Amino acid sequence: MLGVANIYFGNLHRTAPDSYLKELGWAKAMYDLALKADPGCAYAANGLGMVRREVVRVRMHACVCMGISAASFGNFCSTTSLIFHCLCLSLL
Repeated sequence: MLGVANIYFGNLHRTAPDSYLKELGWAKAMYDLALKADPGCAYAANGLGMVRREVVRVRMHACVCMGISAASFGNFCSTTSLIFHCLCLSLL
């Protein structure tokens, strides 16, 4: 299970955007199964942590993008600031 989860997580960058979260969920399920089989498996625990971090990163991007669309009706400075934050988040 651990190997399959690593394959799913390692190949996320090759995934189509619409199935990114679905494959991230599959990786999480495989890491969960590996942890149920061996609760002391540090590799599975680390993989699960990486999946959770990636989910948080995706949610942060969505929030920033919603903020950019809402601020596009505002002034130029707020829109530029939100775009800068979006660029900074992509570096994480």
